[in-house]
Amino acid sequence: ALILDLAIPSSRIFIDDNSRVVGKESTLQINLYKPPQFKDCPQAKIEAKLHIVFAELLGETSITVTIPIANFTPQVRHYHPRADPDLGFTYQYTKQEEQFLGPRPEEVVLWVSNDDFNKAEAACAHFSDYSKCTTRVIEKKVESKTEGWGQREEAFNVLLIMLDPISRLHFQRTMPKTAKALNKMGFVHFGNYTAIGPNSGKNQAALYSGMLLADRDGVKKHTDGGKWLWDRLQDQGYVTLKAEDGCVENSNMLKSLDPNTTHGHDLTRLFCFDFDRPNCLGPDLAAHHLIEYGRDFIATYENRRTHHDPFVRWAAFLHFIDTHEDTMVLSSMLDAEISSFVLQIGNLASLDNTAVILTSDHGLHYGPYYQSRSGRKEATQPLLYIRLPSSIQSAENMKVLKKNAAAWTTAFDVHETLLSLTMTANDPGGGRKGLSLLKPFPEHRMSCMGSKDIPSSYCALNQNVDSADSRSHHGCTKMPRPPNVLSFYSDLPPSKRTTFPLDCSPMSNKTESVASLTSRCQCSTSHRGWYRCVEHPWGADEVHSKRNPQEYFALVKCRGQKMSVDTRVTPHEELLSSIRQRKLSTS
Repeated sequence: ALILDLAIPSSRIFIDDNSRVVGKESTLQINLYKPPQFKDCPQAKIEAKLHIVFAELLGETSITVTIPIANFTPQVRHYHPRADPDLGFTYQYTKQEEQFLGPRPEEVVLWVSNDDFNKAEAACAHFSDYSKCTTRVIEKKVESKTEGWGQREEAFNVLLIMLDPISRLHFQRTMPKTAKALNKMGFVHFGNYTAIGPNSGKNQAALYSGMLLADRDGVKKHTDGGKWLWDRLQDQGYVTLKAEDGCVENSNMLKSLDPNTTHGHDLTRLFCFDFDRPNCLGPDLAAHHLIEYGRDFIATYENRRTHHDPFVRWAAFLHFIDTHEDTMVLSSMLDAEISSFVLQIGNLASLDNTAVILTSDHGLHYGPYYQSRSGRKEATQPLLYIRLPSSIQSAENMKVLKKNAAAWTTAFDVHETLLSLTMTANDPGGGRKGLSLLKPFPEHRMSCMGSKDIPSSYCALNQNVDSADSRSHHGCTKMPRPPNVLSFYSDLPPSKRTTFPLDCSPMSNKTESVASLTSRCQCSTSHRGWYRCVEHPWGADEVHSKRNPQEYFALVKCRGQKMSVDTRVTPHEELLSSIRQRKLSTS
């Protein structure tokens, strides 16, 4: 049985479709080269029904929820685990002529990321059809390493922004503002950065450990004895953050990674609090919450470094998973948020001692576009932009970095570069596979085949050379139309979706005769989509038939044979009659 997930709203809620042609009976189609205009999150249109903040009360953390009431003083509730209800701080509401002016206590749902409010960094409240969430960063007393700092004074802060997943071309199509911001900020683009595996597990393991992933189901324990980047950073006294902007509870990769970072764990359940539309949390984009948390993290520890402890170093890894969907358009929702964040980095942190990296782990590796050769090629072409700290942007260093940008690089190399920037490569080599992008690359890395960590089939795709893998798909560049952004197909596992059969076996030059059409054939016309057929759409007379006269072309595709394309011009009887009458009147 096919079950429609009614939790998915219609495209009219999601996309600004004012450009649709009135009277056209069709679903909204997407032009990948002109991203659609997205509407605000649905709750953004609702007049704010509550506000939530962390506050101090009785010497401890409380959570204050303010509920506006028309024509009356707003109702303010102070949630405090130690407050006596008789003090009036908890579950306060007012009566007016026997009517409750505000909601009853049970009508407001509160979620806090930690049972101990003093340790919580995220909280949400929900009332009626409105949710509001807030985050904060509690400064942790991490002991900075001062021993030998004179030799390690070139250890830098790191901000890594991960778009999971997106290809270079997909990024250019859907995030032009961010691309412009990166160029303005002086980032170096690595045009031959290539994936080393088909999924996030292999590529993120390479990025964060510098080694091959040995077991997809056990990322944390099986990287051939390698050490995770955040563990290295912690050993050197870094304050760390890793978080992502989505509710993902069933990923074996994420559970296995379980990054040992100073901050970020409180956001794991935050994005699961309320689902009103993909990419939204209450009235705000999920990405907005993650960026605000990242801003607070950077500001907190930059303030500590500037005013209290000059040896403090921090590293933030912000993952945006909005692009993990096969319509290939939701990435454009990130453009304004991330471009603004990139341009403001200089106001948050000192660019003299901060390295900034924007990257992805791979291109989209499923869905309709992936069925084409171009789609499979883009899946191997992740994104990489790097901005070195200003203090080391010497002419020589930039010359090396830009030359390496033309080489064939992988996540292994980014990992080694991060170790160099943070001075944490205390076990040179250590079985790791990468080369630091800050040092000249050997000549053999100027070719894809010379980069042994890139699969040969990926090189064949990128250099338009046939391989055993690419030959098996040769000629199959036709693909099904992408699903509507919010059709229920986008909520189904890719393996369960219905697609038009893509037959890549050798085809004969002769189309099967109409008389022998079987259920192996598919038909379509100018006015009808694909359907199984046992005869030509216009019947035995084909182009001479008067059946369905409004249709002007017909397609017939039978398995193992080339597609038959028929066109016809159907006479307009009223126009012909008018012409005849005119001729008679003039004769």
